[in-house]
Amino acid sequence: MELSPKDVIVSGCNVIPLPAEKDDTDTMVCLNHGIQQGFNEFYILGGLGGRLDHTIANLQTMSHAIDLQKSIWFLDGKNSATMRNPGKLTLPKKIGSKISLFTFTDFCNDVCIQGVKYPLKNCLLKNSLPLGVSNEFVDEKAEISHSSGKLLIILARD
Repeated sequence: MELSPKDVIVSGCNVIPLPAEKDDTDTMVCLNHGIQQGFNEFYILGGLGGRLDHTIANLQTMSHAIDLQKSIWFLDGKNSATMRNPGKLTLPKKIGSKISLFTFTDFCNDVCIQGVKYPLKNCLLKNSLPLGVSNEFVDEKAEISHSSGKLLIILARD
């Protein structure tokens, strides 16, 4: 018997059965479904720190989301990650968290981060040099900006 999305409900949530063999990951299918439903902000629980191949696929899913001008966060018990196109982002201080910046393109230009122990001003980040790892909040917020490229921002607790 074939099930439709209307046939399966778990705890008040609709469940869409997917075949195991498909071209997209489950996460990408969910993102695209949400986009088709008209959503612009996504918060995905889990997806970081399990299988490395799935984690990388989820980073690529973030990249796809921002290509479509959507906001996306992956959250788990120790990590929060987002990816941003050029612009500005303000993050409130999370006690016990380190903040790391990585470029998901060859370069990110004019990277600035303030409110942290190791501020950057108009820095060029390369995808082959992890310059932005493990910074620390010193103010109540961190302000991040860049002018080109895709910037991956990770808040991680020990």
